[in-house]
Amino acid sequence: MRILFTSGRELNYPRNELIVQLLEQSHQVDLVGKRFGKASIALFSLINSFVSILKMATKSYDLIFVGFFGQLIVLALNLFNKNMILDVFVSIYDTLCFDRRIVNPGSVLARILKWIDYRACMSVGHVIVDTTTHLKYFSEVIQVPANKMSVLFVGCNERVFQPVQLPVNPNLVLFYGTLLPLHGIDVILRAASLVQEEDPNICFKVIGVTSKNRFIPSIPIIGRSNNTIYSPPVSINELKNEIAVSQLCLCGHFGNTPKARRVIAGKTYQCIAMEKPVIVGDNPANRELLTHNEDSWFCEMNNPRALADAIIHLMKNEPLMNRLGENARKTYLQKASNEILEVKLNQIVGGLPYR
Repeated sequence: MRILFTSGRELNYPRNELIVQLLEQSHQVDLVGKRFGKASIALFSLINSFVSILKMATKSYDLIFVGFFGQLIVLALNLFNKNMILDVFVSIYDTLCFDRRIVNPGSVLARILKWIDYRACMSVGHVIVDTTTHLKYFSEVIQVPANKMSVLFVGCNERVFQPVQLPVNPNLVLFYGTLLPLHGIDVILRAASLVQEEDPNICFKVIGVTSKNRFIPSIPIIGRSNNTIYSPPVSINELKNEIAVSQLCLCGHFGNTPKARRVIAGKTYQCIAMEKPVIVGDNPANRELLTHNEDSWFCEMNNPRALADAIIHLMKNEPLMNRLGENARKTYLQKASNEILEVKLNQIVGGLPYR
């Protein structure tokens, strides 16, 4: 099958990159879009690529696969009457109104955003989402029929994220992420401070959020905790090594937003693929993949005290962490490996009634 893949976010965004890798195992895939970029310039990149996308869409393809942040692309490509699949991944309406809290949910703009989500999903042959919990959201809130959607776990790039034999720092707890509300960086930093009071030997490394970030000083605990090392973002290969040398990984989500309860963090897949013990937020989405005290440790979200207690409990119990890590790897292979996701994706692609 000949497939055109495009997206609103950069093509090397982990979700987009993995789907392309999976499609390329069985199909001829042509790419159009920006390979590098940041979320802040995603819209600019989208506009800048639009002419190329429309030009490529006029060619003969069996399917156009639209990746992350592709709702506006779908609305434009719908003019060509082409077979399309949309990996909706996130709701524009939910992201801007409830996750980022940029748009008033009761405003005219919010209704427009919700319509864009709905219209884009209804304009394609099939919609892909990342969890069953997210599917229910799109069905109940955006009003997309459930039978028009399928779940495809996020997974990870297995060319990078595999178990690595490096010396582990027995006192190191790792978190990597951003200041997005669903990550709950304030919860993590407050938990780190509480841990320091009880066990000063435990140290934290936070990658992707530096102490010089202009938002960080708004978190009161900063400056009173000396057990936390901050690092700017690192390359994917460096990240792999950072995970490998850490004793415990905080995967979340720990924030207090509705979206945080509907999705599984990409870092969760990466860390369990590397056989690391992880702490995750106790939410419906994580329960679709993981089981508390079997392959992971669940923690109440938005609760620094609960997170601190979980960290202290695990860091004092190495046999438990070893068991969690081993079982995490098994769960990944059984539910979210590239092999499993490729079969699922080909079932979705092959199930469309092509024109």
